[in-house]
Amino acid sequence: MNYEASKSKEAIRIALFLVFFAFTVAINLNCSSDNPVKGPECGSGHNTWDSKVQRCRDDANNQIVPSSCCGQ
Repeated sequence: MNYEASKSKEAIRIALFLVFFAFTVAINLNCSSDNPVKGPECGSGHNTWDSKVQRCRDDANNQIVPSSCCGQ
């Protein structure tokens, strides 16, 4: 009888862990969509940091974009 109780407790613990794991993965996937490079103010999205002038530039047209587009 005691063996069956411990097995059921272990099964409940595993199920709760899997639910917790799935919940944290879902939260992390939703948070990854906040990429500043995808915004319209970042131009084409292919940006590089110009270290000489400390500015972020759009590679497509060489215009200056906000430094947050380069992760600064």
